[in-house]
Amino acid sequence: MIEIDDSLHAPIIDDTGTEVHRLRLNEHRSRTSPCVRWCQISPTPHAAQGSYCCRNSPTGGVGYHPQSHTQLAYREKDTAHPLSELTTPLGRPLDEDNHKGCPGHSARLDDEHQPVWYCANPAEYGHKVRPKPKPTKTAEDEEEAAERARTTACNRAWKAAAGPRKEFVTRLVRSSKALPEDAWRFALGVLLDRPPFYGKWAQRQEAEDVASFLGVKLPESPFERARLSDLVTLSKARTAHVLFAHVVAAFERDMREPKGWNDARMQVRFLWEDPTPQQAAYLLLLEKLGQDDKGSYRLSEVEEQAVAPHRGDDAEGEPAA
Repeated sequence: MIEIDDSLHAPIIDDTGTEVHRLRLNEHRSRTSPCVRWCQISPTPHAAQGSYCCRNSPTGGVGYHPQSHTQLAYREKDTAHPLSELTTPLGRPLDEDNHKGCPGHSARLDDEHQPVWYCANPAEYGHKVRPKPKPTKTAEDEEEAAERARTTACNRAWKAAAGPRKEFVTRLVRSSKALPEDAWRFALGVLLDRPPFYGKWAQRQEAEDVASFLGVKLPESPFERARLSDLVTLSKARTAHVLFAHVVAAFERDMREPKGWNDARMQVRFLWEDPTPQQAAYLLLLEKLGQDDKGSYRLSEVEEQAVAPHRGDDAEGEPAA
């Protein structure tokens, strides 16, 4: 511990012989009470600009800590909080008077060299941090939050709708009845037109969905390759069923994720509000097939929303946008 010289410009020499630059303590004494008389001074890189650190003095003086230059050890967290942010355990606000007896009672200087009262470690000394008030939401904030919630709900609903679709297709292609004409004509049109999404799916050589639709078991080992043509029964009566399952697998792969890409507009699209003409035609086909099959399948709400702008369109032959 060392005594501070009252001279404004006199250097201070600590016990180790290190010179510590002086903060304008005389100015502080003229403004604040109690004055700082005994301090343990720690030199900092910013001492020339008046940055210093001192703890409670043995004479009862309060330690002042500059807010912007408090010196901490490497990776040490500054646990101090201003009293304006703290309360007692029962919620009573803390201030200079009722906090004086706390071992963590201290202060830091603001930009005007005025003390701001702090507690060095509120958690250790039993204080609570006041919850910060939530920012007031504007109408624009409310709209953005509602849109985010809508997007999340529609994305989930879109993924969930794939299950019932696949179950309905599975019943169709495994049925012993002849495949409806609308279904095999639709599949034949896709095979002849070869839209981009179908070509990408074919290049992946994915067989899982086709095998699942037709009830064919694929080899369990990923290193064992097998051709579907060797596993599927290709009778004359079943040809249309196999082709439809093949085309539907390409559609389901293309529609697996709710977010897609609009090539024409060069921007992201959500399929539940902006499906391609081919995707809309596929959903409308399944709706019709379900109605013709005694109402065994209906579009979900999110699918209804997707195809609403396309009802009445002959999108079967249109290329994907």
